[in-house]
Amino acid sequence: MKILFIYDGKRRLGRNKRIAEALRKKGINVQIVFNKGWSSKLKSLALGDYDIIYTQHPFLESVIAGILGKLRGKKITCLIRGYDEILNARKYGIKKRIAYPILSWISFRLMDHVFFISKDAMRKVTTKYRIKNWSIAPNGIDIPKYEKINLRKYIKEKKGITIKDTDVIIATATNLSFKEKAKGISILMEAVSDLSHTFLLVFGEGKYTKYIPTNQKNVILMGYRKPIYDWIAGADIFAYCSLLDSFGMTSLEAQAAKLPVVASNIGGIPETGKHVILAENTAQDFAKKLLPLINSKQLSKELGEKNYKWASQRSFAWAVGNYIKEWRKYETEN
Repeated sequence: MKILFIYDGKRRLGRNKRIAEALRKKGINVQIVFNKGWSSKLKSLALGDYDIIYTQHPFLESVIAGILGKLRGKKITCLIRGYDEILNARKYGIKKRIAYPILSWISFRLMDHVFFISKDAMRKVTTKYRIKNWSIAPNGIDIPKYEKINLRKYIKEKKGITIKDTDVIIATATNLSFKEKAKGISILMEAVSDLSHTFLLVFGEGKYTKYIPTNQKNVILMGYRKPIYDWIAGADIFAYCSLLDSFGMTSLEAQAAKLPVVASNIGGIPETGKHVILAENTAQDFAKKLLPLINSKQLSKELGEKNYKWASQRSFAWAVGNYIKEWRKYETEN
């Protein structure tokens, strides 16, 4: 099996390279075309030696790849990680509002098989675009060797804020380029506003950062930090609230850092972990679900260990193995 991996954009570049490496370890020949100009992509599509074209966005690159691939008699597949632009194009500018639905419809007609990272993504996208051949292929994670940062010491030195050893640190990490995720931070801030001896640390940045209030004494904006494991591992609890998410990779990352997780019961987030505590998107319910963990270090530790075990069983190799199994099943049946 020879795969031509077409990917445009810098987001998730590291993750996609690890997917390609995991495929190679499975004995699959992968030719990667990341962040290259269209002349290079067209040359690879027209002249490259491959059996399958693999893309990640049902937009222009998938349409062109699909057309050229079909002309050469190749198979076309796509992995759908998120669905905001696919299903909610009206939120964007007029060009994208018109182009995205059209390009998505054409792309899905060209695809031989479509992979989704969650059942939630599958249900929503297949319903709208009437996709027949699909499989679920959840995200994987390779747990890194992280160095736990002493958050209390760092915040004392850099922010001048004292967090006592008896205080509880709740961490959250999100992409504040999305309004739905920024609204989730507002809900978490309200949830912890009346919780004594508790601090909420917000990791992340984006255009909606400016809308997050900075006057709440027990909330500290930490900005973008990398590697995120080193930072969140120093917390006691991880909370993730969002109004929209097709999977919730940050929940899986927190589990890999041995943290108990309280997360929104929406989208694909419930699929991220067997022991994730789910909450409705209200400050009251998040506060209610966080309180038992705040009051019991033993419970937090037990859930953290269970989460770590869950995450450690979902490596990139495991995820890629699912891709391969489902694709071969499709080939056998077709």
